[in-house]
Amino acid sequence: MSRPLIEIADVGEVTIVRFVDRKMIDMAVIDEVGNKLNDLVDALGRRNLIVSFRGVDYIASWMIGKLLWVHGRLKKVNGKLIVCEVGKDLHEVLDLTGFIRVVPVVADETTALGAFS
Repeated sequence: MSRPLIEIADVGEVTIVRFVDRKMIDMAVIDEVGNKLNDLVDALGRRNLIVSFRGVDYIASWMIGKLLWVHGRLKKVNGKLIVCEVGKDLHEVLDLTGFIRVVPVVADETTALGAFS
């Protein structure tokens, strides 16, 4: 049995996704995580997602693209993606790529959950 790549928790109508690895750089892993996120939206009908980057030091641009794709899918079905627990270095990368101008980035899961109230 392979090790899980993400942890998923449902809090009411909100799904929280937490990364297990400190670095998201392997293309195969990123594709698998992207597929799991897509399944949450398309197969399971989840409309409110929080992605927590607690403990994540680095993500490849491919992962940023996957998150933007999920954001677009959610927007089409009146859903929402919020990102939280972003460290200083990762926040800088998300800022430079323009990600934070598209997807809300908040301090922590509690703040993110409050944004769905």
